[in-house]
Amino acid sequence: MITHVSDIANIYDGNIGIEIRGASSSGYPQTPYGLETRTADGGNNDVSLLGMPVESDWVSFQI
Repeated sequence: MITHVSDIANIYDGNIGIEIRGASSSGYPQTPYGLETRTADGGNNDVSLLGMPVESDWVSFQI
């Protein structure tokens, strides 16, 4: 995904939890992460990020 200065801002202003995913893949140079959007009391906060459907659990990976 390429972001341009003229693009609409993608902003999430809230609580999150981040974890390193995978027992064996966590040691690879391109570490996979899990991200969970949370409410102030730690519950799930279902939101849409980057135009994707509403969800609270997200996984990032690099190819």
